[in-house]
Amino acid sequence: MTPKLDSLIAQIKACVSPQDQHLLDTLEKEIAQLVAGDSDQQSNYPSANAPTLNPKTGCYHVAPNPAQYCPKCYDSSQALVTTQRLNSKLRICSQCRASIKPIKPSQTIEN
Repeated sequence: MTPKLDSLIAQIKACVSPQDQHLLDTLEKEIAQLVAGDSDQQSNYPSANAPTLNPKTGCYHVAPNPAQYCPKCYDSSQALVTTQRLNSKLRICSQCRASIKPIKPSQTIEN
């Protein structure tokens, strides 16, 4: 668990009667399992469901979801923000308002 959670549980234990301490012990175990489960899910996310850039739309796509996500929002803050189609070749982000066009084969991404 995190130091903050440990501190909060210690403060609560000081206020709870001895007969109810078992409830806090159970809560502490459950939180530890949840924290461990979250870290496992986060480590699996990038490999299992990593967004891929679709050159035909210029947007990110996460299989099997058909939605198209803004590359600017994803690249800057890992946020998956859906885009809206304006015409056959142009999409716009609903959050950052970026205009997104298909990627030409000659375009390269520079670091």
